Amino acid sequence: MDEKEYRSYMKKIRKQSPEQIDKHVERVSQYETFLEGNYGKNTDDASLDELLNYMKKFDEVSDEEYTQHHYSIYNYYRCMFNQYLADELYKLYCGRTGEERRIFAIKKFQGIEKEHIKKLNDIGIVTIEDIHEATNTHEKREDLSSKTQISLDWILKIAKLSDLARIGGLKGTRSVLYYAAGVETIEKIATWDPVELRNHLIEFYESTNYQGAKPPTQKECNNHVKIANHLPKIIEY
Repeated sequence: MDEKEYRSYMKKIRKQSPEQIDKHVERVSQYETFLEGNYGKNTDDASLDELLNYMKKFDEVSDEEYTQHHYSIYNYYRCMFNQYLADELYKLYCGRTGEERRIFAIKKFQGIEKEHIKKLNDIGIVTIEDIHEATNTHEKREDLSSKTQISLDWILKIAKLSDLARIGGLKGTRSVLYYAAGVETIEKIATWDPVELRNHLIEFYESTNYQGAKPPTQKECNNHVKIANHLPKIIEY
C-alpha cells in the first residue's frame, strides 16, 4: 500500500479528518494483510477475484460496517488510478445497497459526433459498458455498424476509447489524447516504459498543437502502465 499517497488523497480530495484517515489506512492494511497471507500479493497487484474474496468477509456484517470497508478500499483504488477495481467495487456496493449506479456515458468522450451518439443511444447503447458488450468482437462491430449506419472505423474508435476508459484518469478527454497519439488500446499502453510513454505524449501534444487534454504527469503515466498490465482483455481487435 502506498500509505503516504493514500493519506494525501483522503485529506485533499475526500476532505477526511486525521482520525478518519487513520481508520481508512487501518482498513486497507487489513485488506493487504489478507492478500499477503492468502496470495502473496499486495493491494496494487490484487486481481478482481482476490478483491471479491476479501469482500465476502463482510457479507453478514451491518450495512454501516460494510460501507466503511468498501469506502476505504474503493478510495484506495481511486487514488491509485485503478478505475477497473474501483468500478467493480462500486458495482458490488450498488448491488448490496440498491443505490443506482452512475456509469460513464459515451457522449462525454471528446470529438465523437453527436449524430453517432444519438444513433447508438437510440438502440440502447448509452454507457461504456454498453459499448464493451456491443463491440467486443469484430463480428459484433460489423453488426453494429450495419444497424446504425455508423462506419466501422468510427465503431472501432468508440470501442477503443471505451476500453481505454477502464484506466482511471483516461475518461472523457485524456483517452482521446492517448488514442490520437497512437496509444489506442490497453494492450499498447502495457508495452510502454512509463517515462518513454510520457515523453511520447508530450512530443505529440507539442508537435501537433493538440487542442485537447494536456499530457499526464509522470506519476499518472506510471500508474496507467501498471494498471494496463493487470487489466483483463475484454475486447478483441
